[in-house]
Amino acid sequence: MVSQLIIWSHSWWFSHLLTLLAVAAARFMPLPSSYQPWQLFGLAAQNVAKRVCKDTDTAAYQRLAGLLATLVLVLPASIGYVMLRELSEWPAVLDAMVLYFCLDVGGIKQLLTTIRQSLQKGQLSLARQQLQPLVLRDTTTLSEVGVVKAALDALVLRYASHWMTVILVYCIFGATAALTLRILFELHWQWNPKLKSFQWFGLWLRQTLLLLTMLPMLLFSAVLALQVGAKRTLEFARAANDGSWPLPQRLLLAAWAQTLKRQTAGPAMYQQQKLRRARIGPEQLPTVDDIAIGLKAMAAQQNAIWLLGLSCLLLHFG
Repeated sequence: MVSQLIIWSHSWWFSHLLTLLAVAAARFMPLPSSYQPWQLFGLAAQNVAKRVCKDTDTAAYQRLAGLLATLVLVLPASIGYVMLRELSEWPAVLDAMVLYFCLDVGGIKQLLTTIRQSLQKGQLSLARQQLQPLVLRDTTTLSEVGVVKAALDALVLRYASHWMTVILVYCIFGATAALTLRILFELHWQWNPKLKSFQWFGLWLRQTLLLLTMLPMLLFSAVLALQVGAKRTLEFARAANDGSWPLPQRLLLAAWAQTLKRQTAGPAMYQQQKLRRARIGPEQLPTVDDIAIGLKAMAAQQNAIWLLGLSCLLLHFG
């Protein structure tokens, strides 16, 4: 019996089934943020940056230090997982567990729901504090509209990167690639060049992630645009073509604006410095009620991805 299970564990359909189960578990039973392993990489990134990222260093040195720091934190984890997988008799199970941990967007729904409830009660200051874990921008001076817009932008960008992109990379390149990508996302969050102290240190990592996520982001943007109106989406994207947004993010936010029929994006403050970015979409600004609409829209995309995978599995046996 055990030998038969081991044989099944190396079959295509078994791996596909475990992938679907991992996605379903991440969708309906997400691991609380406090139990996520990525916090360890975040702490490691902070400690490394304190040692090697100095304001007195030249821009070239900081870029090189950022590259080496990324390799130091990523390579041991990726190589270690490859070795662990080779030693395991259940590699497909390990892969599914890695995918489950990588799809850590479940906390966003709860956080945005909490923000919506706070705004409905008129607790703007509390809503600003609740938004902070989702964004790097300064939130202390945001208006109610600013909080809603920032929350909705973070929602779609986080789902596109931490959900859609991770699933696509996992399906094409495997669990090791998905794990590596997820670690890179965490390092990028800690060393984001939008923060002045990391404008050079995190530049290499930002450019790498833009390249790695370009096709998945464009694909998700296209799928979303086809559902809500491709023509209008392209009009919004062209109107915001001033260089302030990379093409994949600009198309995604344009499709998101068409989904909500509300304006997305815009200028933001990072460490008391204003980053000028184009507003995308119609003139109508989002309201508190749009948070619930956005959550439903993202849930529908998650369900569609899972049903597509299930259909492929059923067709295989059909």
